[in-house]
Amino acid sequence: MLNASSLLLESLSSADSALLVGHLLEEIELDEGMRGRIVEAAEGNPLFVEEMVAMVREDGVDGEVVVPPTIHALLQARLDRLGGDERTVIERGAVEGKIFHRGAVLELAPDLVRPAVGTHLLALVRKELIRPEQTTVPGDEAFRFRHLLIRDAAYESVPKETRAALHEQFATWLDAHVHLVEQDEIAGYHLEQAAQYREEIGSPDAVVAEKAFRRLAAAGQAAFGRSDWNGARSLIRRAVSLLPLGHPARVGVLPDYYFTLVETAEWEAAGVVVAELQGAEDERAQAFGALFRAELDVVEGGEGMGPAFREAIASAAEKFELLSDAKGLAYASRLAAFERWGSLRMAEAIEKFEAAASNAARAGIQYLEDEARSRIAKAHANGPTPLPETIQRLEQFIREYAERPLALAGIRIALARALAAHGDIEAAREVEDVEAVYLEAGMELEATSAQYTRSWIARCAGDFEEEERELRAQVATLEELNDRNYLGTSWMQLGMSLVELGKDEEAQRALEVRAR
Repeated sequence: MLNASSLLLESLSSADSALLVGHLLEEIELDEGMRGRIVEAAEGNPLFVEEMVAMVREDGVDGEVVVPPTIHALLQARLDRLGGDERTVIERGAVEGKIFHRGAVLELAPDLVRPAVGTHLLALVRKELIRPEQTTVPGDEAFRFRHLLIRDAAYESVPKETRAALHEQFATWLDAHVHLVEQDEIAGYHLEQAAQYREEIGSPDAVVAEKAFRRLAAAGQAAFGRSDWNGARSLIRRAVSLLPLGHPARVGVLPDYYFTLVETAEWEAAGVVVAELQGAEDERAQAFGALFRAELDVVEGGEGMGPAFREAIASAAEKFELLSDAKGLAYASRLAAFERWGSLRMAEAIEKFEAAASNAARAGIQYLEDEARSRIAKAHANGPTPLPETIQRLEQFIREYAERPLALAGIRIALARALAAHGDIEAAREVEDVEAVYLEAGMELEATSAQYTRSWIARCAGDFEEEERELRAQVATLEELNDRNYLGTSWMQLGMSLVELGKDEEAQRALEVRAR
């Protein structure tokens, strides 16, 4: 999170631990030796102190007090002291998570335990293992584990075979009683856990695995819709890991998964996805595989955007046209636009990006449409249209796409560059810097375009020292990302900046790196 701070909490000192014990046990007489043993075993962990004091309260000062050696042992000891049905109830709550609902516990509990679930929950509250929590499920009650480690200890007590069954059962309860924006992600997580535990105990269940895949894949698409590329990438990665290579259900999500991998310069993983698409029996998958293979060949310095690249795009587009596949046409138009861009035919690039945006909108793929709109703006900024007219058009785009953060980010970059080229440096610098927008969305490669924009403004202002600093930052980022697409151009631009500063030897080295 960008607007968050990290705070390192040191362990409590022995004196502070003793003070905490005294405060928590102010109404109970406990000899100094026992207090000292609690402080020593706690090693500054306030949770240990709190849980140990809770045990003393339960037993009273006349009971035999044993101080476990670790927090894990202490939490297990507290759970072991529960009645059998109380233990069952807290374990069922742990399956849902740190916050859980009475209705879910009722659903997961054995028939004989259900009538007294409410009583057992109140007992667990009195024993300070759980606390009431505000519910998000109408007509239900919610509880929170007093500490995540208590939840983990309760959860780890459940055998894996039982966990698998309970997670699947909870997903069913969730769909019947809860309606959340994150429904697919939460249900997908529980089905994923069920599938993984069944795999671990040697009883894989292909039906559960496919259910988990579909829910996580749907959650990944929803993450794309809210411009959360990190979330989308992670969810789709988890989804495809649940099914074996070649499974027909994987094919539908692989194009989007490939797209997220390219954005983070995960070239090897992207290559694996392309190979799977090319090897699929489905002709649609094969068309995607051929299209993306052509893109990777360019990135890896093979064929370049020559006849083979253009032929691959045209062939894939023809196949997608026959299949009436709007998503495929969007991806094909996107690469065709980049080919025109690389040839500096900006008017034709805009036409192709418009086609990509139109097909993406028809397919309901907002992230592809946003990218196309962003590229259209940048192509206008690089094109032959007079700058005053271009600036007016980009300002209109900003008004049109004010509610689309990723499209808007690219348009703002284009506007800042156009203003700088027009000589309005102050206005260019006043355009909102969008690097944080891209980084928050998980688009690390695209974020470097903001660094380049700052360097371009510096060049237009004649501040070549600032340009050098920004370009060096961009080069460092691209090298860290193992980029194979933009790095060479960035080295070339850095070399040109160094020439302006009279650093000819450094410029020569930069240009030599670019030529590799």
